[in-house]
Amino acid sequence: MRLKRQGIALFCALLIAMLSACGQTGSSSESSEAPVSSAASSEISSSESPSSQSESQPEESQLLEPVPAPEGSQVFRGTVEDFAVSDDGSTVLLMRRASGTNFPADLKVKLADDTQFGVDETQLGNGSFLEIYYSPDESNEDGSVTALAINGEISEDSVYYNGTVVEIVADQEREGEGYILMDPLTADGMQYQFNYGPETQFSIPVEEIAPGVQLNVYHSPVATRSLPPQSYALEIGAYIPPEAGEASIPAAEVSAAESVPAESSAPSEILSPSAS
Repeated sequence: MRLKRQGIALFCALLIAMLSACGQTGSSSESSEAPVSSAASSEISSSESPSSQSESQPEESQLLEPVPAPEGSQVFRGTVEDFAVSDDGSTVLLMRRASGTNFPADLKVKLADDTQFGVDETQLGNGSFLEIYYSPDESNEDGSVTALAINGEISEDSVYYNGTVVEIVADQEREGEGYILMDPLTADGMQYQFNYGPETQFSIPVEEIAPGVQLNVYHSPVATRSLPPQSYALEIGAYIPPEAGEASIPAAEVSAAESVPAESSAPSEILSPSAS
């Protein structure tokens, strides 16, 4: 009887040992599979991430920085009307000035090997609005000027405004700052407020700016959604009427895609390049 009980106890001990060994094997198998699964997930995630990032990034050609004005150069802003080829095989841009500016009514601009581009050359074409820097003391036999640098602009009517002064208000707290409220010269334009400050270049004395005076304003393409919309004036000069046969461009109109919200139109809150 005692031997029978010892046999049963031995059998139970062996059974428990076998079950315990099976449990450890299963646990070891499960734990060894977890890192493999995690690594695979990580590889999938990392392989998808660069693809999604590359799709969201614009092409490098669209991220060109504007070329600064070369020393001693003259600026011209206008629209490409046509192309020509010089005797030496160089491309010549046939340009017309921005409406209302004091630039030459038209300008032939020759592209050279050392011309610096702040715009994708493949994007140049009829209708392109460009900022051109050239040497005012040098011209070619065909009457063209050689471009030292070329920058691209959004569009003429997004950076130029021709209008009549309604009022000019100086900021009483900050010297050299204020705003000019203007009505457009065209029926399809809209009233605008142009803030000015230390960065603004005046080619007309501020003392001569008064209600009724017509101005040409080169301004930031960023505008507020306030009424009237506001933008920061970079250059302010007298409006130059177009010559006979010269095409005119409508006054600037605010675009929602180029606007930022505004909370106040008070002159003490000057919209400046740093604020935009």
